[in-house]
Order: sequence, then structure tokens, then C-alpha cells
Amino acid sequence: MTHYLDATGLHTDSYETIRGEMVDSIHTGISPVADLSEETPMGALLSQLANRERTVVELAEEVYAGQYPSTADGFQLDLIAAMTGCYRTDPTKSYLLPAEAEVYLDAGVTLPAGSVAHVDGVPASRFVTVADVTNPGGVGAWIACAFEAEETGPVQALTGTLRTVAEPVVGWINDPLAGYAVDNSSDATLGQEEETDSVYRLRRVAELAQGGASTAIAVQADLSAITGMTWSSVLENDGDHTDADGVPGHALAPVVYDGTPPLGAHVVSDDTIAAAILGGLNSGKSGGIRSWGSTAVGITDSQGRNHEIGFTRADVLDVYIDVDLSGAGNYDEDIYPAGAGLEDAVRAALVAYSAAILGRGTDVVYIKLLAVVMSVEGVIDMTSLVSDFHPAPAGVVNLVVGEFQVATIDSGDVNVTV
Repeated sequence: MTHYLDATGLHTDSYETIRGEMVDSIHTGISPVADLSEETPMGALLSQLANRERTVVELAEEVYAGQYPSTADGFQLDLIAAMTGCYRTDPTKSYLLPAEAEVYLDAGVTLPAGSVAHVDGVPASRFVTVADVTNPGGVGAWIACAFEAEETGPVQALTGTLRTVAEPVVGWINDPLAGYAVDNSSDATLGQEEETDSVYRLRRVAELAQGGASTAIAVQADLSAITGMTWSSVLENDGDHTDADGVPGHALAPVVYDGTPPLGAHVVSDDTIAAAILGGLNSGKSGGIRSWGSTAVGITDSQGRNHEIGFTRADVLDVYIDVDLSGAGNYDEDIYPAGAGLEDAVRAALVAYSAAILGRGTDVVYIKLLAVVMSVEGVIDMTSLVSDFHPAPAGVVNLVVGEFQVATIDSGDVNVTV
């Protein structure tokens, strides 16, 4: 048996090697002429024993690999990451805030939590109301209503597509003018699947920076750990004078974005952000560093000392896009008969690109928008694409985004002609 452990790792034999060693042992110690082929009873028994040994060895390999974050996976990675206080993020649901969706209710009707609507033409994309909502008036009216997806993961509901009642409720009726009983004025904020092993490993490494490395990395790690934070970034000026971005000397400039604020109240509060920044400042190595930004929050630490923590909420730049696919041969009509479904497919692709790629200071590159549209299944060519930061786009150039800005694409701002 040649399984062994040394400084280079665990070394194990294959099934074939294990069985071969058993055969050699019997031929050497019992009978050199014994027929141990797999067709014989004794040979079949050896095969069973070798297979069982290989099963035990594979278990040992899994246990060994599970000792190291770089090779552990699944629940073993959960266990080893938990040793440093890092836990896998749970899957989340897509949602629409009350300011982003509404339902039409008859006079005096209460729509109970759990009422279900789905995206037009996509019955599987189901959203449920998260709380009871009531029309207190004497006539039918549109009432603000929050929704969340029935299932976890990135269930999409583009602007103006959540318009089908999946399970009728008495009094939840169609608006006589609009012709539907539910609507969404913004894209749903997408949920996430359970964190994958590869992403979990990277986040664990980032969180370990909270107790070491540079102060900027520590602040970034603490901000990234906040529930509801879409993304964050930290600029650093370790010089003596204000830099080209306006950051004072010996200062950090955290920039945060937590999505569209509902009715003026941000998803993540100023106090929560300031507390995370203070935690990063305290755990980083460098002393004498202050946190600077357009928002300043007074906060008291665990020792009762007062601090002023600065940060900047990214200035959101809405991107407006017009895509013309109306020319002959621009799309596969077997996939999109008379263009049906093509508008939503293009909008969904651009929204997904925005969520995945556009961050602080990331320019909107024109040729990348073209590539996103051309990547949509069934799109062959296009007549034109223009984009800009205002509702009447005409540009065919890159859109420049500043260091304290973020560009976003909402499906309601994408016009597709087919």
C-alpha cells in the first residue's frame, strides 16, 4: 500500500493500483499461480475489497482538501471560513419598493400580503405582495405596493412588465383606463443566488483585510459587508496635498451606492455607513488617516470618543439608449415573430450589463453597448444605437463618468424599435 502524506500533500493510489498490489501480495505470500482474474470468485472478492479501499481513500482526500480554503468546497468551505467569522451569504429575492410598484383596488378593498402577480408572458416570474395594502377611498384607485419575488435568485421584472394578476383576489381589478391591475414603474432590484464557492473564497480573503493590510482595504472590506450595499469603493490620497480628485492629503474618500432610494430614504443609512468606515479605520494599520466626503456623520466609538466620518454617495447618472432594429434582416423572425419579445430581450441584456459592469467612475463605452445588443440571441444586425445622459439621446461616443459618479441603465430608459 503506497498511500502516504508528506510535505507536498496527500498521495493516494488508484483503484487499479490498489487491486494490483493485492494480487501481487497473494501471489507472493500464498500462491504464485492463483487465478485472481475478475471473473473468478477470489478475483471478484479482491475487486470488491479494492473498490472499498478506494472509497475510503477518496473520503480521506475530501477531508484533506477540506482543511484549506483554496481547495475546500461546499459545507467544508463553510466550516473553515466560519473560523474567521466569514459566512456564506444566503440567496436573496428580487424586490420592488412601494415607490416602484402599485396595484389597482376597488373602493375599500384590502389586498392581503402574499397576493401574486407575474411578468407579462413569463408566468414563472412571480412576485408576491409583502404586506397588506388598502384602498381607503370610495372609488377604485392605484395604491403603492411592495413586491418580492416568490423564489430566490435574479428574477427579472423590467419596467412596465409586472402587469398580470396570477391569482385573482376579489376587489383587485383592472383599471378601466389602463386595462391592467398591477404595474411597476422601475426595474425590480435583482436578487442573488446562494454565494458560489469561488466568490465566497474571494470575499473571505477580502474580509481578512479588515484586520491587516492597508486602511483603505480594511474600510472597503467593512463597507462591502453591509447588507443592502450594491457596491462601494475607496479612493486614497497618501500625499500631503489635495489630489486631482479633490481628496485632501492623508485621507480616504469612500464612495458608496445602495441602489435607488425609496421615497428619499436610502436603503443603507448614513449611520450604518459611518460605523463601517470607522471600523475599517480602527482595524487598518495606518494612523492619522481621516475619512473625507460630501456627507459627514458624527459617530461615537466604543470608548466614548467622537468622530466625524465623511463619505460620498455616488451621483447617479441615468443612461438613455435608443436601439433601432427595424431594418430588414436585423433579427431572426423565427425567434421573434414580427419582433415580438425582442424589445424585452434587448432591455434585459442592457440592464444586466449595467448591474454587472458599471461601477464608480466606469465610463459607458459605446462599442460595449453595441456588443451587448449584438449578443442577444437572434439579433443579426442593427440600424443604429445612440446613448446619452438625457432623455433624447443622439450620441455615438463614450459617456464619461466621474470618480464620484455611477452610470445605471433602467429598462424604462431603453427604447427599442423593431
